[in-house]
Amino acid sequence: MILQLYKYACILLLVSVSASACTTEAKKHQDDKAKPQATTEALSQTNHLEVEPVSAKPSNTKASVTRVLVFGDSGSCDEPKKPELCVQHTVAQAMKAVCDKNTCDLGVMLGDNIYEVGVSSPTDDQFRYKYDFHYDPLGMPIYAALGNHDVGDYSIAAKKQITAQIERSDYSKTWRMLGEYYKFQHKDVDFFVINSNDFDKEQLGWLRKQLQESNARWRVVYGHHPVRSNGWHGDTPKLVMELLPLLCAHADLYLAGHDHDLQMLDADCGIPLVVSGAAGKSRPTNTHALAPRREWSSSGYGFAHLAFEHDSFDVSFYNEKAEKLFFTTRHKVLPKKRSAPK
Repeated sequence: MILQLYKYACILLLVSVSASACTTEAKKHQDDKAKPQATTEALSQTNHLEVEPVSAKPSNTKASVTRVLVFGDSGSCDEPKKPELCVQHTVAQAMKAVCDKNTCDLGVMLGDNIYEVGVSSPTDDQFRYKYDFHYDPLGMPIYAALGNHDVGDYSIAAKKQITAQIERSDYSKTWRMLGEYYKFQHKDVDFFVINSNDFDKEQLGWLRKQLQESNARWRVVYGHHPVRSNGWHGDTPKLVMELLPLLCAHADLYLAGHDHDLQMLDADCGIPLVVSGAAGKSRPTNTHALAPRREWSSSGYGFAHLAFEHDSFDVSFYNEKAEKLFFTTRHKVLPKKRSAPK
C-alpha cells in the first residue's frame, strides 16, 4: 500500500516537471521566432541608410584622367657641345618639374622641332642637342607635328627632311612622328595631327573622315599654324576657311604653335584654341586686335598642360620657371550646340 502511494507520487512529480519544461521550451521557441524578424528589419534599415546608389558616371581618378604636355617651336638650341646652356633646356627642365608634380602621360610637339631648316637624316646630330638631351629625360612618348622650319620650301630636299623626322621614331626613345599627318589615341582622347604647311584637299578629306568616325570622348586636333592668333603672325586665312568649320562641327580643341608666345582663345563658334609656341623662342603678343576672342596671352617662354576628365578638361600655362601663369576649365560642349563659324 505504501509502495503504491510512493509510485503515484512520483508519477505526479514527473508530470509537473514535464509540463514546466514544455512551457519553458514553448516560450523559448516563441522568443526565437520573433528574433529573426527584428534582426531582418534592423538590417533592412541599415542598408537603406548606408549603401549609396552606384553612379553611371566614371570617377575622375588618376587612372581615368589623360594628362598632356603641350609645347612648340622648341628646337632652337645652338650649343652642340653645351646644350644645357640653351633656353630650350631651361624650359624643358620646367616641363619635367611640372610633369613630376602633376603627371604627364604623353607630350605633343607643335612643329618647328629642329631649327632652322630641319634635318638631313634620321641620325642627324641635331636631334641629339635639339631634342634628345632636353626631352628624353621626360620619359614619355612625344608626338610631333611638322612646322615650316621642318620642311623648308617644300622642295625635293624638304621631302627628304620630312622623311627623316618620320624615320626618327625608329631611333628615339621618346620621339614619335607616324606620318606627315596621322591619328593616335590615348584612353578616351583621339588626337589628329595635321601638316598645316600643306593642308590640301586630300588631307582635309582624311581629317573629316577620321573625325566623323571617331567614337572617343574627346577629339583634339593639332598642327603648327594657328587658326586664330593674337601673336606676331596673326590668323591663318586658309585654315580659317577650310579647317575651322570642320573643327566647329566635330572637334573639342585645337592646338598650335608658330607664334612664339602662349595664348588661350576661343574660335568664332566657341571651340577653344591653344597657342603654345614658346618652348625655344619668344616674341611679343597682343599685336593683333582680336580682344573679343582672346581670353589670355603671354609673351614669355613657356608651355601648356592639359588634363582631360569625363565632362571637362583643364588648361594650364607655365613659364620657364615652372610657375603657373594661367588656368581655365572648359566643359564638354556638343558640336550641335555651337554657333556656326563666321
